[in-house]
Amino acid sequence: MKKLVPSLPLRWLGVPALVLLAAALAFGATAQIDPAGRPGPGPAQDQVLDFGSKAATHGVRVAFRQLNWLDASGSVLIKDSKVGEAEVFFSDASAALFTGRGGYVNITTSVDGGATYQWSVQNLYHQYKSKALMLGSSPSVQFDLTTPNGTRVPKLLYRLSVTGAPLSSDPGSPNARARVPLTDYLTGGRGGGSGTSTLPYTIGPWVGPSFYPGRGVDAAPAEPQRTASTSQSGDDLPKVDEDIDGCAPGAVARSIKYMADNAGVDLPDVQDIYKELYEKMGTTSPGGTSDDDIVAGKAKFAECHGLDLDTELIYLLEAVVIETKDRVSWHGRELPVSRVTQVTTTAGGGIDLGGIQDALDAGKDVEVLISWNGGGGHIGMVTSITCYDNGQYEITYVDDPNQGNGQAENEEHTETVNPDGSFGGGQIDGFLVECLNAGDGGGVTV
Repeated sequence: MKKLVPSLPLRWLGVPALVLLAAALAFGATAQIDPAGRPGPGPAQDQVLDFGSKAATHGVRVAFRQLNWLDASGSVLIKDSKVGEAEVFFSDASAALFTGRGGYVNITTSVDGGATYQWSVQNLYHQYKSKALMLGSSPSVQFDLTTPNGTRVPKLLYRLSVTGAPLSSDPGSPNARARVPLTDYLTGGRGGGSGTSTLPYTIGPWVGPSFYPGRGVDAAPAEPQRTASTSQSGDDLPKVDEDIDGCAPGAVARSIKYMADNAGVDLPDVQDIYKELYEKMGTTSPGGTSDDDIVAGKAKFAECHGLDLDTELIYLLEAVVIETKDRVSWHGRELPVSRVTQVTTTAGGGIDLGGIQDALDAGKDVEVLISWNGGGGHIGMVTSITCYDNGQYEITYVDDPNQGNGQAENEEHTETVNPDGSFGGGQIDGFLVECLNAGDGGGVTV
């Protein structure tokens, strides 16, 4: 946290000032805020405030949320938790940067009217294959609001910076204001849901890939090497209304429907696929679904619908004997999968995810297997993976952020993952890679 420059005090403005400023902006004018909080003439400077989360750089804007952290029953565990979310939106003006080499989003926030601020989102990188994919994507990240759990944050100050290169220091004191709605949050179901996670007690800023020394005088950033993604954006993928702890059938239902639609295979509605998978996987609430029940339930679904569906279960950094047969042993359990594979470390100690990126780019589907610190875990449908030259990677996946509320939703989450699979809230255990063989020469084959 840092002190703001005393000569640029920032105060919450009243409704009359909001109206005057909005009118000035509507006519293309700029406004300046004096120490009394009133708009005045002159060129815009850092203390100009923007209302309603609409500040944009390269056509990017951001919206904020504060989370009520729910437990396994769907009841409020932590009301007004310290966990905030920043969701990024793109426009046509963003395409030149984000469909080229990619861009970095940085955000500072203040919840005390500008007395102090935090670099809350540090070098969030995204790159897209097309403008359509970019416009259909709205990745979100979680960060510490810097307040104790139980403290409502109805509004905050922020600064949004969008650049073509990562920043080595924060972009400066907040200069815009946003409302912060309160929303319920419950997801997961791999041995329990998010209600068992310790994240609301340990969360800090969201931090992208590291800077590290050794490249000249100054520390140099990790360089993105490759981004792989699905052919549909997170917002355009089938939306599922997940039950509590229903992440596994939810992720697989999205995956199967996505691949079937791309291959021209006629299947029921995604919600009906979800319900059938929920039963065939033996999913329970509370509890969720085990890894072997996921692949077994998926195989039962494929058999019932006459689908040629291959599944590859990939655990990271585990001593697994690679076998190719219908059933293999994994930690003493028999898993009915086509292949169980080990992803080995590279010479630098990182994970070689090239094969998984190849699968995404080829139209196959990938789900990520997550364990959270404190207990519980999650399975999400992966929409993109960016690998860096230091062994870190950014992974974006989609899920239903409020299970059990009766609404079909998709929300994209981006995490920075270290070479050992760890990230700010837990551990990446592995991936499920799926391929639907269309059988008529179409689709994607292994």
